Amino acid sequence: MPTLPKKTKNMQLNEYQTNLLRNYQQVIAYGNQKMATVKLERNKVRLKKQILYFMMCAAQSYSESILRLVSPPRIYDKSAEVLMRSLVELFINLNYINSGRGQKNALTFIVDSINERVDFANKYQRFMKKYPTWKIPFGSITKPDDWNKFIKEKQQEIAEGEKHFKIKLPKRLPDIRGRAIIFDDNLKSRNKLSRKKSLEYYYIAYYKYFSQIAHLTMPGLERFLTESDEGMILNLDGKPEDLDRVVAVSYQLYFVMLRFFLKQFNAYNNQDFAQFEDFSKNMAKMKTGS
Repeated sequence: MPTLPKKTKNMQLNEYQTNLLRNYQQVIAYGNQKMATVKLERNKVRLKKQILYFMMCAAQSYSESILRLVSPPRIYDKSAEVLMRSLVELFINLNYINSGRGQKNALTFIVDSINERVDFANKYQRFMKKYPTWKIPFGSITKPDDWNKFIKEKQQEIAEGEKHFKIKLPKRLPDIRGRAIIFDDNLKSRNKLSRKKSLEYYYIAYYKYFSQIAHLTMPGLERFLTESDEGMILNLDGKPEDLDRVVAVSYQLYFVMLRFFLKQFNAYNNQDFAQFEDFSKNMAKMKTGS
């Protein structure tokens, strides 16, 4: 039987890890405070801005959750990585929507979510028909034909949106890598693409890699166990050095999204934000001590 590792009384963080965690706490607290002052007036702003507001709410919630998961005395690095991967997806979606001046990508993103609901409804309806004697209601929907009204309403929403914006939208949203490439191509066309700005890099290095732990495939599952002279040991939580990976990436993702959000909603204060800018730029140097 696998055994739990022996726990030390105190988890010692080095200076870089302590500084990293402290700055992550500070930028999240600052973001929470600033977001409370920003109100969304949906009838007065474009779709891009509406989606940005919702995305920032999600980024705030996920970032605060990551902070809780990696704050000593226990560092749940693997659970935090699942949320961090979702932040990467959010970051890619945000940039995809805002690549280019028009609203087409924003509309495509919204319509895809409506199509997802229609797809869910169709699947649930078929499942109810497959097992007609089973009692499997979904909310107020108790029989297969109850789904027809919902499906029709959603299809009408899409048709009305296309008519209002005078645009024919694609049936499917590009996959996550496709969205990253669309953003990169936009930068490339303006000679502004670099490794630091490449979303395809974020997709491969973070989203794709951490799919192992998110989907609990064998490489992900194997991280919960370690072989030692005493046999198999459970790795339910992580070590201080796991902060280096999880918090460093999460900080940069949250920092960039918060800065963009505040600027778009005219709530950015350069003087207040200076400390977070400085830490973002100097994070790598602090780790190496250079």
